[in-house]
Amino acid sequence: MSRLMRDLSPGTYVLNPGTAAVAENIEAFRDWAASLPELIGVFVVSGEQDFLLHVGVKDTDALYAFVTDRAEVADVNTSVVYEHIRRAVLEPLDAGQRR
Repeated sequence: MSRLMRDLSPGTYVLNPGTAAVAENIEAFRDWAASLPELIGVFVVSGEQDFLLHVGVKDTDALYAFVTDRAEVADVNTSVVYEHIRRAVLEPLDAGQRR
């Protein structure tokens, strides 16, 4: 990440656009979020919030600015990812392993 000028570990940010969750609003906010240069990934989710954004920023000051300088966002819940363990390859599950 340091080669991308993003020294702070990527974080996940749950954002709520603050409007009724109608298809047009969801799509418009999703498209707006996808255009952000800090964005690594965007997830449209169910539950209390509407979106989960995975972003990478340079430092905690940039994180604060990213979270607070968004007029399009009504509510924010932030988490910083300290470690990410991920499988490079998913193997198929045997019938006996499925639940």
